[in-house]
Amino acid sequence: MGVGWRVDSDGPLDWPAYLEMAGDKYGRKGKKRYATVIQLHDKVQEGDLCWTRDLEGNYYLGVVESDWFYDASEASRQYDMVNLRRCRWSPKMSVDQVPGKVVNSFVGRRPTLQSIKEPSAVAYSFALANQATVLGTDYPVSLTSARLLDLISFDDCEDLVGIYLQSKGYFLVPSSCKKSTVGYEYLLQHRETGKTAVAQVKKGKVDLNQTHFEPARLAVDRVFLFTTEGQYLGEPHAGVVCLSPDTLIEFAQAHPDWMPYRIRFWMDRLSQPSEAGSPQPSALEVETAS
Repeated sequence: MGVGWRVDSDGPLDWPAYLEMAGDKYGRKGKKRYATVIQLHDKVQEGDLCWTRDLEGNYYLGVVESDWFYDASEASRQYDMVNLRRCRWSPKMSVDQVPGKVVNSFVGRRPTLQSIKEPSAVAYSFALANQATVLGTDYPVSLTSARLLDLISFDDCEDLVGIYLQSKGYFLVPSSCKKSTVGYEYLLQHRETGKTAVAQVKKGKVDLNQTHFEPARLAVDRVFLFTTEGQYLGEPHAGVVCLSPDTLIEFAQAHPDWMPYRIRFWMDRLSQPSEAGSPQPSALEVETAS
């Protein structure tokens, strides 16, 4: 993987020489202008995993295999990728195989190189790298006492709840699945009665108070609440349904073919022995632009 910020050199450079020439060209008080290069040199390490995406929307998972180096070749100058680290890449993957946190990192104006620390995204990427034999990795992914809901991401929890409710006769309204919807994740409508509902989903030890989700306040007929580890507080309220984590897990296990790739991936792994291997990479990087 690589970035630009070329300097006036026709040959390879060591790091002090590059910094000196970059300071001459881009200004010594303006290191933020080429901060991505410094991040690539200082923060990324051999063995780290990285994600990138091509112009067709395909994703690739890679493992860093070298220290930073400067490449002044004609090809590197042509593509404006002169500050580099060698990586070994997986075959292309579709969006449903990629952690939601990674996919969201490519939306809008984002830094060229981002560090991803979300535990579920990191664990999934480690396990996915181990599965991609071309990468030759053997990262430890401990599944001891782990449950499905511990491993999947927030986006996956949203998907699981949405699929479950559709199996109960609701249609999910796609245009309602936006970040601007305050107080719920998406709107649903029952295929037979036409009654409306919304779902509020939380991952982790997040409590949900039923009194805050009265259907009348949200202008719907029913509200479905789901938290993976939190508690449901307040008095039971007509029209508010609190979903049990065990119910969702049992549903996924009963209908594996209905589950998206990332959920099925963890379901399959939970049925296998825990892995042990080399030390974990220090970070998970996302390169959003080349």
